[in-house]
Amino acid sequence: MSLIVQAARLTRYVRRHGPADTAATWRALSMLAEHGSLRLGEFAELDQLTQPTATAKMNRLVAAGLVERSADPDDKRAVRFSLTDAGRRRLRELRELAVARLLPGISALGPDDLEHLRAAASLVRDLLAAGTHETSSPADPEK
Repeated sequence: MSLIVQAARLTRYVRRHGPADTAATWRALSMLAEHGSLRLGEFAELDQLTQPTATAKMNRLVAAGLVERSADPDDKRAVRFSLTDAGRRRLRELRELAVARLLPGISALGPDDLEHLRAAASLVRDLLAAGTHETSSPADPEK
């Protein structure tokens, strides 16, 4: 339980101290990095959004050049959304901003605590992968 509470606190901290668009943009870009090309309905389900809200979010990201829309090879009536190079750069920037916000505290840790932090992050990643039957993908090695 404590892990979940602390992860939520960390997410809120990063959201409060980042650019205004950080939370929604980061979440959308991270999902596309993690899952690859997605149909709108798949994205909406993953992000727990209604289709109209997901459409608006994707339209904003496409207009910003962070996401591209392409025809679905399996269904010509459908479209898929995937990250552009600019989207991958923006996601990297958002992650770097989060690290920068946490760096003063992390820098104050001793070697043993840093190793515990690395091990805990690895363990959480493995637990999440086991629970969702996913593995880290080359598209998103920081998953």
